[in-house]
Amino acid sequence: MKDIIMVIDDDESVRLAVNKILQRDGYEIITAINGIEALDSCKKQQPSLIVLDMKMPGMGGVEFLEELKTISQKNVCPIIVLSGHANDDYIEKCFEWGTIAFLTKPFNIYELRGMVRNILRLSKTEQALRNEIHERWEAEKKLRHNYRIQSVIALLLSKSLENIDIHEYLNEAINLIMSIPWLTFENKGAIFLTENNPSELVLKAHRGLPDENIKQCNIVPFGTCHCGQAALQQKIIFTPTTDDSHTIRYEGMSPHGHYCTPLVYNDKTLGVLNIYLRAGHSDDSGEKEILSAVSNALASVIVRKRAEEHQQHSIERLNRNIKDVVEAMSHAVEAKDPYTAGHQRRVSLLAVRIAQKMELPDDVTDCIELAGIIHDLGKIAIPSEILSKPGQLNKIEFSLIKTHSKVGYDILKDIEFPGPVAEVVLQHHERLNGTGYPAGLKAEEILIEARIMCVADVVEAMAFHRPYRAALGIEKAVEEITKNSGILYDPVVVEACIEVIKTGFTFES
Repeated sequence: MKDIIMVIDDDESVRLAVNKILQRDGYEIITAINGIEALDSCKKQQPSLIVLDMKMPGMGGVEFLEELKTISQKNVCPIIVLSGHANDDYIEKCFEWGTIAFLTKPFNIYELRGMVRNILRLSKTEQALRNEIHERWEAEKKLRHNYRIQSVIALLLSKSLENIDIHEYLNEAINLIMSIPWLTFENKGAIFLTENNPSELVLKAHRGLPDENIKQCNIVPFGTCHCGQAALQQKIIFTPTTDDSHTIRYEGMSPHGHYCTPLVYNDKTLGVLNIYLRAGHSDDSGEKEILSAVSNALASVIVRKRAEEHQQHSIERLNRNIKDVVEAMSHAVEAKDPYTAGHQRRVSLLAVRIAQKMELPDDVTDCIELAGIIHDLGKIAIPSEILSKPGQLNKIEFSLIKTHSKVGYDILKDIEFPGPVAEVVLQHHERLNGTGYPAGLKAEEILIEARIMCVADVVEAMAFHRPYRAALGIEKAVEEITKNSGILYDPVVVEACIEVIKTGFTFES
């Protein structure tokens, strides 16, 4: 593309001479006889350089320079002044007016030619540097903008990983958004979500809102006011003030603006993020970009939190069902062996307290509780006359009794309990030195849950009556587990059990 050079001079011979010499170098030449004609041309196309005579009829160089600034303030091109006035004061004034070079008439046409070539080369270099600086500045600005967006999203996502419910998370989120120092929002905002009715918004979290505001905006139907419009249209609604479109009003409401940003996931509106603005706030694309990114992050967190809550409710319901089944199994055993009614629940109670004293994880404690309630389930296969026999059992009868842990395991092994419940039932008569049954396991081969159940079972059995003997009492039970600590019973479990008993444990607690 050719450089355009404008020659402004009322002397036709000057215009012709300059035109002739500069056209040889491939420039496109535009001429004007005065400032008025030159300004009209400048409005139509931007010259690359201007050769300007200062003394012209109609509009001289001085007036032209002043007017040129008003029509092209950002991109004033280089200007070479031609003048017969060569005193220092005049030359200085020319430079103050924004000119870049000065030639005194009469001038050497070849000097002008060289000056034009050099000035254009320097001008292009300067413009390239300006463009590069501008591009770098824009890139840095974009990087800072993106960093700010990512930092907000990172904070929102980090907060979502904490063990808090969705209600608490939304309050934390609105406080976090309102606290961002580089956003020029009011310190007021709210988050609405859809609940049972998918066509209305329910206020779930807010900051800085007056009581009447909270009351009026507790439920907002889709399409009502700015938030309802944002939910319905699934786009950010901006308003600089409380105009007629702000349909929810109350007495004493202060003028304000809004960004109402929909929370959308898979084309479904989940809610709206409402940010308050000072009246007269300008619509800002950068702020909208931030709010859009924030709303996307919030929407994904809301979906996940709701899924987690649903899953938690399902787990709790499943656990309740499992406990109901376990209770039913326990009642079945007690119906078969009324003399030991309550034994399983008492063993479970003590075993749980021992596990808690040992500071075992909750899932281990839960497994122990379930296993304790049905640890003697296998006795359902033992004849009632053996279970309730008042005297000592003979060898054959005792052999039958010893099968109950394996029978219980076989009944439970295919049920998906939250933990090794069936294995604990199988091992609760194993002993540390390998003298237990049914497998003669030793030490660490025995599950910690089963080692705890073993101690709790022995203590309960000695503390309460049995068909073949009277109750021996807690003291005798403590004496037994103390004497055989490290031999039959896990010493850590024994120590924890004794601590539990010393703190006033009773089987009725």
